[in-house]
Amino acid sequence: MTVRGLAGILERCPNLCSLGVNLETSAPHDLPVYVDHRCTGITREKVTSLSVGYTECNDVEAFGNLLAAMCPNLSPIHHACPIILHEAGGSVDE
Repeated sequence: MTVRGLAGILERCPNLCSLGVNLETSAPHDLPVYVDHRCTGITREKVTSLSVGYTECNDVEAFGNLLAAMCPNLSPIHHACPIILHEAGGSVDE
């Protein structure tokens, strides 16, 4: 999900308290510098828990600041590790 997609969810779900999505942080057009004011103007104080999946982030501080502006009561932002299942004879990645 892009930052714009996250903004759309926050805009349409004013009572949302917790969310888990695989946030896309590597798309050049979705970097915090390029996100328009329609996204950054959305604030949801009820959201206290956010899990952003397992994508890599090149600018953790910028994305952290953007997410903190959108959801100022987050504590903390979770970053999930990919699931790796180990089976006899090898491993299976999900």
